[in-house]
Amino acid sequence: MVQGTHPGRPGQGMGIPTLAGPSAQSLPPLLDLPEPERLPTGDDVVDLPEEVLCESARSMRAATGRKIWVWMAIVGFVSWGALAMVFLGSLTPLFLFLPIFAIAEPSFVASLLNGLGASPGVVLFIAFGSAPLGALAGLGAAALGLRSVARLRPREYLTEKEFRRAIGWSFAKWILCPELAVIVLSMILTALPGNTFILADFSYIVVSGYLQMLVIALLSAPLAAGLARASNPLKLPGLGELEMRRQAAIGTDNYGHYTRVLFAQDRRHLPRNRFIANPRVVAQSFRTIARYRWWQVLTVAVLVVPFYYFADFGQLFTFDGGVGDVSGATDFSLTTRIAALILLIAWLGAFAWLPPLVLSLFHLIPPSKRGVRDQRTYPTITERMAVNRWERGVVWVTTLGLAAVEAVCLIALLVVLQVTGDAALAGPVHLWVLGISGFAASALGMIATYRAMAIDLRTIVYGPAGWYMRREVPFSAIAPQRGTRTDLADDPRVRAALRERQAMKLGLPKDATLEQIAKAASRTGVLPDFGLGEEQVTPATVEPPTIKGEHDIPESLEELHAGRLTV
Repeated sequence: MVQGTHPGRPGQGMGIPTLAGPSAQSLPPLLDLPEPERLPTGDDVVDLPEEVLCESARSMRAATGRKIWVWMAIVGFVSWGALAMVFLGSLTPLFLFLPIFAIAEPSFVASLLNGLGASPGVVLFIAFGSAPLGALAGLGAAALGLRSVARLRPREYLTEKEFRRAIGWSFAKWILCPELAVIVLSMILTALPGNTFILADFSYIVVSGYLQMLVIALLSAPLAAGLARASNPLKLPGLGELEMRRQAAIGTDNYGHYTRVLFAQDRRHLPRNRFIANPRVVAQSFRTIARYRWWQVLTVAVLVVPFYYFADFGQLFTFDGGVGDVSGATDFSLTTRIAALILLIAWLGAFAWLPPLVLSLFHLIPPSKRGVRDQRTYPTITERMAVNRWERGVVWVTTLGLAAVEAVCLIALLVVLQVTGDAALAGPVHLWVLGISGFAASALGMIATYRAMAIDLRTIVYGPAGWYMRREVPFSAIAPQRGTRTDLADDPRVRAALRERQAMKLGLPKDATLEQIAKAASRTGVLPDFGLGEEQVTPATVEPPTIKGEHDIPESLEELHAGRLTV
């Protein structure tokens, strides 16, 4: 059984190699593999009662305990409070000390707010009301996260680690999405000409403030995901415990069982027999590259923000026009704002259209010239690149192409700043800081793009791994989609699935009639049970292929498709 690597959901990082595989040259190659079979997903899957983990979604929520609620409330309180202080600090760094000034000299706070043209009520609400509201948002994220967890399907994740990460992301996305929505909305309101939202300008220091807010929002997502996994709302055995059981079973029949529970075979071979750049491929390309490049924002913030804060502090003591003119000293013109927005859209758009374009061009290469020696999905990137030059070419061309697009967009932004005169108003130091930080982030972004394409290229081409394989875990669903687990026995589809499995267990065709099943069962002394009794039929077991040596790379098409779990 082939064990591939698969990164999983937004913000999960690199997939973990499964078993230590052999050298790519130690096995006979497999070429001209057929198109992998698309398996039913979502509502098309029939879950038997004994394959559902929890009695119902309500019982699952009741059994989770208070820990997940407390952690999500803390994350919401801290992240929203930090967002508020950073936003106020972007108006002027003096707002970072607003509570101290409010206690020591209230009149100074009033004059400062009047000088900036900001409403005292709005500023005080942002300063002191954001954190409590964030705690309430965290409680809402916990409730929505539990609802998302109830809809997960463990068998459709390539590894157990990916499934645990999906549990964490089920909570993190409800923490992250509202924060991103508020950041985007406030940025739009601030950037509009003649706005009355806190400020009437859009300056370097305001841009750096929004950059910091974006960093805080992005960091809150992995924090929430990690705390959610640590809370273990489903009370599942830890990954370390499962791995210890697998290692302890080396040399026994249970070793293969534990291995198939932790890892599944990636059936998505490259190059695909027929590739079509449809909207799903475009959307998946954007999600994949954006997910791996979020830390690029952190790099820009670390390089840019300290300079702008020191520069703004200096303006407070050197500018002659008063406090009200400080933030407007480096105000961007409307032309610069529009040009920056267009360049940003062009840069982000390259995330979506560049990988499908490269894939379409590479699929035009004749099969004899693709340099593919083996289409199997090997455990490591190094092994896959060694036997598949076609895949290596797609990864590198996309990486270098996106780096070129970034460089063009950054140079165009610097030219716009010069043409509009915004660069002269800000001074050459601002341009140097912007240029150095931008090109440094672009260089680091090349690493992120390479990792995204090398790890997740199969997801871009085919879609999720769960569309083509099923991991051999005891339960197929967390909770019933409707009603309770007991109610599933009354579902006609469940009864049909039980009858089908009973027929296959007796060696009959899966569409055998009740009379045929009863006749075969009478010869074996086993009475069929279609879900009407107290005991449910045990699911049909799948005989795994024999594990050869210390790896599970198939050596033939028969071994490649052995052990497939059908629903």
